Amino acid sequence: MNMLILDHIAKASGAELYMFELIKRIDKDRFNIFVICGENGPFIDRLKKENISAEVISLAESVKNMRRDTFSLNIFKKGSAALSFLKYIFRIAGFIRKHKIDIVYSISIKSHIYGGLAAKLTFKKSIWHLHDRISADYFPDNLCKVIAIASKFLPQKIICNSNETLKTLSNYKGAVKKAIVIHNGIDIEKFKPMADKGFNKVVALIGRISSIKGQDVFIKAAEDVLTQFPGAKFIIVGDALFGELEYKNKIIEMINKSKFRESIKYKGADNDIPMLLIRNVDILVHAATIPESFGMTVAEGMASALPVIAANAGGIPEMIKDEENGLLYKPGNSNELAIKISKLLTDENLAKTLAKNARKTIEKNFNIKDKVKQIEQLLLTL
Repeated sequence: MNMLILDHIAKASGAELYMFELIKRIDKDRFNIFVICGENGPFIDRLKKENISAEVISLAESVKNMRRDTFSLNIFKKGSAALSFLKYIFRIAGFIRKHKIDIVYSISIKSHIYGGLAAKLTFKKSIWHLHDRISADYFPDNLCKVIAIASKFLPQKIICNSNETLKTLSNYKGAVKKAIVIHNGIDIEKFKPMADKGFNKVVALIGRISSIKGQDVFIKAAEDVLTQFPGAKFIIVGDALFGELEYKNKIIEMINKSKFRESIKYKGADNDIPMLLIRNVDILVHAATIPESFGMTVAEGMASALPVIAANAGGIPEMIKDEENGLLYKPGNSNELAIKISKLLTDENLAKTLAKNARKTIEKNFNIKDKVKQIEQLLLTL
């Protein structure tokens, strides 16, 4: 079975990193995989190193760089933009015909649209792997409407990465009937915890630098905690991937102006997150200010046998049960977050219990090997 996987970007962001792990594991005796991205980047490079057919068909800058918070249908009223988008669909359709593709599998909102249309043109099946909640607190209303309409007519199946993501499709009956939940999975060997690592009071926030990821909330909480625990260390890991340099600079400025700047550090991007979590982090914080569809970093922290403190929203409660395998707090509430961090710094035994239970949760319910099998079975039934 020939399968074409589409993405409009090739950055090392959450969906792309996860899809890379899936693609590596899909049975190559059953599925012949081709990947096309709308730009060059780390995602393409990683795939090529695994000898997976990956190439760039450049998407028009006006379409590729349109951000979700500035989305407007007016761009398609401009002749050049509309023509570029139409040409792109036909180029993808041409690739489908040339390589006798059976399934078009898209992994980003933009690729859902052009991939779904290209599949329709060539009478092929389309699968959407939905990594985003289709909700007005994340996308503009007009974009939600576009996705809702397209989801009814373009894909044969929609894979949702959480029940929360599926829930956001509930208003779109034509879409929800096609949807199935397959949670994201974790390589439990890659994140296998170290024995007797010690507890050095290092608290980390890891992820893309963005206002919706809550780095500012983390810093405010850190300042509160450090008044009581001056020996604690707080680190922020990640970079701005989608033109959010202004917010990144704000975060750096907050740290530089803090009286605790020696204990709060911005580390930038890290290319070996598993090793960072396993060796150098004692408590992992998730600080997203709006509900996330899944929370990949949360799952990675749990797999690493870390006590995780996460915002109680979106897909997070599908992994974390408060006081059982992690701690939850109200999104955006830096005071409550500080209290939760202090609780773990005070009670190391609680931290160890939560960490142990977190690892068990990932082993039982979120092993990537099981998720790959579920996806393969779905594809073979189309």
